[in-house]
Amino acid sequence: MAGQAERSPSDVSGWTRKRWHIASFLLPTVLLTFAADGAVLASVERSCAVAASCGVPAPRRCDAVPRPWGDPPERAPELRCETLSSLAAAGFDANGASGHQMMRFLGREYLLSYEVAGASDVSADRLAYLLDHLPLAARLVDYFSGGGYYAEWVPFSGARWVRGGKGERFHGEAVQLAGSARRGVLHYLGYGTANIARWSFTGQVYLDFRFRRGPDGEGCRYLVRAVASPENAVINAIMDSLPFRYLTERVVEAIVDDLAQAVARLDAAQRNGKLDRSAFTPAELAEIDRLLALR
Repeated sequence: MAGQAERSPSDVSGWTRKRWHIASFLLPTVLLTFAADGAVLASVERSCAVAASCGVPAPRRCDAVPRPWGDPPERAPELRCETLSSLAAAGFDANGASGHQMMRFLGREYLLSYEVAGASDVSADRLAYLLDHLPLAARLVDYFSGGGYYAEWVPFSGARWVRGGKGERFHGEAVQLAGSARRGVLHYLGYGTANIARWSFTGQVYLDFRFRRGPDGEGCRYLVRAVASPENAVINAIMDSLPFRYLTERVVEAIVDDLAQAVARLDAAQRNGKLDRSAFTPAELAEIDRLLALR
């Protein structure tokens, strides 16, 4: 609800003990995994009403919108306000181009949230580095494990965009809304297409990804929280069903398993002197060396 303090991984109950290894390329892919059917955003009036109902300053665009703004969506009011609170704590700017899109996203009729929490052998320092070098992370996973993973930065003034995916299953783009890898908190809004089992979904999803050092400084613990916006009641029922949630978790698990193998093989190849450095560009090699120097 409005004014609720931002949560940290240690505040989240139900931490799974399953050891899911995570990497930066997972961000755009998870964003696309939860993408909703349809990308029609709520009206500006509706987004203004959401801000007002949550007790946060309305974006400047709302100054030009005649009052009354009407009522916010009746469904998931706590989720909308909790999301705005977390974004605000991370320095979210609702007045920017991406901020405007996020506010209209929160004004959509249907919202669903998913949470995946776990532990990884990847150190927090290495994970932070990979999050700042998404194309490298995708390149490593595709090189060692295959699967058609890719990621690239998209030039865009005033915002950090990444385009990525996995073969024909996921593809799209995501913009960083707030946070930083060094702080262990990142917020993204993603746009794209995901194919899960017999379903195909196109649209948007918001991602709150945070991590911290593990016990005794070994590895890290992480929390992935995604908010999707189904287009209608039928899609909402599908995406909220136990089978869909189960399949989504399995998809994420498969992606993370690919990463685990890639990281292990990179370390082994470097340790045994068998890393084929000719397979990478000079820029990639420089990034790999900096990554391996971290512990």
